[in-house]
Amino acid sequence: MEDRKRRVKVVAMNAFSEITLSGLQSTPRNRASCLKFIPPPPAPLDPETKTRRYQHPAYMSNIPDEACQASHKPPRSRLPEAESLTLALSLGKQVGYGRVGRVYEVEVDETASSSSLSGRVLPPLVVKVSRRGMASALLPEAQTYADMERLQGNVIPRCYGVFTTTIKNKRTFLPWDEEGLDEDGCTPPDYVDANLMKGPLPPNAVTILVLERVGSPIELDQQPQRTLDELRAMYTDIASMGILHCDIRQKNILYAPAHSPIPVSTSPNWTRPYRFRIIDFHKSRTTNINKYQIAVDYYANLVRFIDGLVNGDVFEPWHRY
Repeated sequence: MEDRKRRVKVVAMNAFSEITLSGLQSTPRNRASCLKFIPPPPAPLDPETKTRRYQHPAYMSNIPDEACQASHKPPRSRLPEAESLTLALSLGKQVGYGRVGRVYEVEVDETASSSSLSGRVLPPLVVKVSRRGMASALLPEAQTYADMERLQGNVIPRCYGVFTTTIKNKRTFLPWDEEGLDEDGCTPPDYVDANLMKGPLPPNAVTILVLERVGSPIELDQQPQRTLDELRAMYTDIASMGILHCDIRQKNILYAPAHSPIPVSTSPNWTRPYRFRIIDFHKSRTTNINKYQIAVDYYANLVRFIDGLVNGDVFEPWHRY
């Protein structure tokens, strides 16, 4: 394994300062055009903690504010010095959607990307594209991915950054033209609220998260206890960061990539690479709640989740109490 790690030259998760993405919009003459995305403005500085953090909108969670005021501090980053590379992507098929965005497969255009990426390894990628009026909602999700840097690639997908641009008038923007009802057949109230959400980005902004592509949603297997134990270990890892996921559901627990081009590490809570990846952190909060208590709460919800898979009942986060 160590020899393989030395041979693989991996692209760092902070390597990109610009993303170009083709296939998302067209001009009034129906000509496809390319969008250029750059990092969003820095988060505001908290005068008490001297840190910069994007704030979650109030509707995202019912966690008391006092539980988030003195949050657990994330571990120091292990990433190398940031590069300023361009990654050119072309849009593929939609593979997922939710209340704040749609997820699309993308392919790397090596000829239009920075030449220094040649010979370096990137996993297959997706982009999560914000819904209309919700560009700011992906900023705290990106913050949560950054806080869990050490879990990327083994508990959660790798995240290569958050980037934003604006949509000019009279341009057709594919994800927004497809806006409609959610998977339950109704537009949820918090989605309506979110469209009116205040944030640091303008109403015509769109934000993308560039993420490692993972598999399909978890299915019931012949060893539900083993699956429960494994998910418990994964959520114990997340609890160790002081983070509440707040969105345990089937479509947010996906299978890990079948053949990762990047070596996968193991957790001290599990003896081999995890079979799953946990996604969708737009509701997540970093809190000052005791980490052991977070893990206990996760386990109670996971028991209900696995029971739901066994019995054919859909477990939703609001079933937790």
